[in-house]
Amino acid sequence: MGARCDESAGYQLLTSLMDRAVCLHDDWNHVLGEDDWDQFDTNPMLLGARRCVMHELLGFGSRYLEYLAGLDCRPAEIISPARRSASVSHDLVADPAALRLVKAALSVPGSCLSTYYSYHDLRLDQILGLPSGPAECIPPVEVFNRVIDRIGNYSTLLKAGVPVPFSAICRDSSEVSQFFAAARRQGHRDIILKEHHRKLTTVQNIQQLQAAIENVQYPLLAEAVHTAISSPVAQSIRILNRTERLFALKQRISNFHFKGNLSPHALSAEQLSAIWQFNEKIADAIPDFQGVFGVDYIITAKQEILAVDFNPRFNSSTYPYFFLQRMGLDIEGSHSRYGFIEDCPLVDMSDLLAADDFPRFDRKTGCGVFIYNPVFSRSLNKVRKWSYVIAAHDAEALVRLRLEFRKCLDRVRSMHRLEPAPQI
Repeated sequence: MGARCDESAGYQLLTSLMDRAVCLHDDWNHVLGEDDWDQFDTNPMLLGARRCVMHELLGFGSRYLEYLAGLDCRPAEIISPARRSASVSHDLVADPAALRLVKAALSVPGSCLSTYYSYHDLRLDQILGLPSGPAECIPPVEVFNRVIDRIGNYSTLLKAGVPVPFSAICRDSSEVSQFFAAARRQGHRDIILKEHHRKLTTVQNIQQLQAAIENVQYPLLAEAVHTAISSPVAQSIRILNRTERLFALKQRISNFHFKGNLSPHALSAEQLSAIWQFNEKIADAIPDFQGVFGVDYIITAKQEILAVDFNPRFNSSTYPYFFLQRMGLDIEGSHSRYGFIEDCPLVDMSDLLAADDFPRFDRKTGCGVFIYNPVFSRSLNKVRKWSYVIAAHDAEALVRLRLEFRKCLDRVRSMHRLEPAPQI
């Protein structure tokens, strides 16, 4: 099963955070709204969280909840505000009884609120306010909002002094045109315009440039597209000026959008050492930041290591990979694949877990497929989207598990008269 990782400093730091935190992992985004809603409020269960605020557990199923309990993934306390919207934070503020329970938990000395996003728009000030003063929020609200947008993100990387792609902050269309010309002079064919979370526009020629500069919001980050041979992410945790490593992973990227992760990371010892040093520099550049963070890198054809994004929050992959660590897996020594499934409806997660042909994750062997994060559709009255992680001891076993998983998915899809599953 690989060496146990529970003696690592990063593991201990995140475990300690989950022991004292009230987890409110609301991924509702005030820019993207419900279209980006992945129901992350249930994900802290994978981290071993003891106290969670989440909407009702629609789409889980009793058999699946029993399975979670057997994997130490059932919080001791679950606070569920009445659902009025897609935002569990908004609903918590609107539910006096649930809000009192959260405030009582936050009043316990040493407690804190752990979030996924700490946006002002989530009304966290109304949750954190206590008679004795505001409770601690991790990541801190003011720090998070200062660095989460593209400008704050880029400024942090520059302050840290880590290498980044050829890029510039552009405040109007003329500056984008100037940057495009400069990028071409340096030998870069394409540029990408980064407005906000997931809002990216690729520019490959003058015609696309003219169309783009009139339809984007300023200021934005313009970045030259570098040929990448690898796209690793390195995740760390910083608590009380102490920064510790969690894990490094490969990323699956398509059209500059995240599609999942793989392990092992396939970095050389020298590359990995440099990346961890960069993560420490980035953490030191924002000393008032607390919590988990991830940095997306690219390895270019010239073997340059460039930081392209700083995510001052839990990454979506933090949950499944910390879960695997809690199960005793060594991430660097194991083979895994993480992703998400859409358009394969389930009545609930027990629907797949109980299938004879489903290769469920076995804690004793450290191998199999673990499914989680059901996003329940009230209109369909079914789970419309869910996540998975496949773990194996070697590359051959991982391929075999993927084929078994794919076969099981195709059977479920055929029951709903859907086409065979896309590649997982």
